[in-house]
Amino acid sequence: MIEVTKLDGSKLFINELNIQWIEQLPDTAITFLGGARVVVRDTPEDIIKRCNEMKHSMMPSQALVESRATLATSKS
Repeated sequence: MIEVTKLDGSKLFINELNIQWIEQLPDTAITFLGGARVVVRDTPEDIIKRCNEMKHSMMPSQALVESRATLATSKS
């Protein structure tokens, strides 16, 4: 989940996997797959950056992948 700031200044945590699109109208509007929409202070670029950071933090590091591959081949 990523944090965004609503127009009233309150914080909101959203599931970045449910974002359908982001529009700048001039405020930033996030539309979700279910049709809900929220208007936030964050720029589309900031939201995309946070989504990418979250995606990369969830991916296993290359070292972990390599160590698992080594372990798997040593058991064979």
